[in-house]
Amino acid sequence: MHKLKITKSERFILLIALRRYISWCSKLKTKEGYVPYAKVAFKKLLDNLNPEVDGGEMITFVEALRYRSTMFYQNDRLRDSEYLHELANNIDLQRQYYQYTNGPKIEKSS
Repeated sequence: MHKLKITKSERFILLIALRRYISWCSKLKTKEGYVPYAKVAFKKLLDNLNPEVDGGEMITFVEALRYRSTMFYQNDRLRDSEYLHELANNIDLQRQYYQYTNGPKIEKSS
């Protein structure tokens, strides 16, 4: 598990984005399997400022932020869209580092 490094304001933004993402996923037949996992991630984020999350939950956060960023972009709120996209990239970099350091070790044979 990885301790997510975000500020209070970023946590609030992420909670809003995740709530809208869950609502959007529950309306689609192809994404309804994502909803229970997203709800678990939402509850962890709601209960703790810097929650312990795994790689899948970080992917859910990134998808939610990018979904919300797209909505802002379509409404010509470019600064908001860019900020959310940068936050998504920040969380994605944390996920990549977490998976690199905690993933399976591959040994090269000689």
